[in-house]
Amino acid sequence: MIQDIITYIILIIVFSILGYRIMKYFRKKADPCNGCSSGCSGCPVDDLKKEIEEKKREKEKNRVTSNI
Repeated sequence: MIQDIITYIILIIVFSILGYRIMKYFRKKADPCNGCSSGCSGCPVDDLKKEIEEKKREKEKNRVTSNI
């Protein structure tokens, strides 16, 4: 009897942790700045996106300049 109760408690804990992690995983995908305390103004993800865009623009600019 006590073994059954302990087993059920462990299963409830395991499924609770699993549900929380799944929920956290999907929320992270929806919002790239999830977890940033100051919004996206200082978010590393947002900064990385801006840096990638700038590099793309520089490549395009260099490609156009070299073709002339």
